[in-house]
Amino acid sequence: MKNNNSDIFDKLKDIGLTKSEAELYLANLEMGPATAIQLGERLGHTRQMIYNLLPTLLEKGVIKKTEVGGRRLYEAVNPEILVDRAQEITQRIKDIVPMLKTRRGEYSSIPKVTVYENPLAMREWYRRYMSEARKGDELLIWASGKHQDWYDIDREFYDNYLKFSDRKGVRSYVILPDTPESHDYQRRVGKPGTKVKYVPDAWETLAEKWIWADQVCYLTIKDNATNMIVLESKELAEIERFDFAQIWQKK
Repeated sequence: MKNNNSDIFDKLKDIGLTKSEAELYLANLEMGPATAIQLGERLGHTRQMIYNLLPTLLEKGVIKKTEVGGRRLYEAVNPEILVDRAQEITQRIKDIVPMLKTRRGEYSSIPKVTVYENPLAMREWYRRYMSEARKGDELLIWASGKHQDWYDIDREFYDNYLKFSDRKGVRSYVILPDTPESHDYQRRVGKPGTKVKYVPDAWETLAEKWIWADQVCYLTIKDNATNMIVLESKELAEIERFDFAQIWQKK
């Protein structure tokens, strides 16, 4: 056997042959019809090892079995047949792609839950947002409109975050309780490009909810107990966007 077969072995592995199977196929290709004993002698393998490899190669269709004068011989198929085997493998993969997509869909429907225990840890989410958000993205916010809000907790860092959203062209929509506090809050923190809607008879809580991309973020805001819970799920985010739109579109 020649010593410069590593590239050929790699190509044969691409169509499902192990290194030992590829070695046997190449030896058989070079020798022509041969017995298992002759193949073993050529490769320096035991007859038992050859007998272990041959059934798999026969099944994969790269070696065929013949009989001449009562002798059982093995012969490598024409290399062009390997193209057919590659096409067969490609077709098999295509056949299972729908099932694989179903499995992926089942997994992706399971929400990923991340909890940030304090404002410092929450910076990770904001940095991800500033890294991944693109022009035209929508950020939907159910805001508390309270003076003691998320902005006051980490003001310098959040100023950069607000400037990023404005500069990047993210479309921000905010729903606020229709209270004097909320109007004052929006004048103090709001940006010119942010669209705001005030709703009567709203919630009386310091919690907020943000929807961006496939993420739904819940902020509980109260001094040292401030944290953020992020649910990452395309399905849940779609439901939240639908609910947001129902309120937003009301007169």
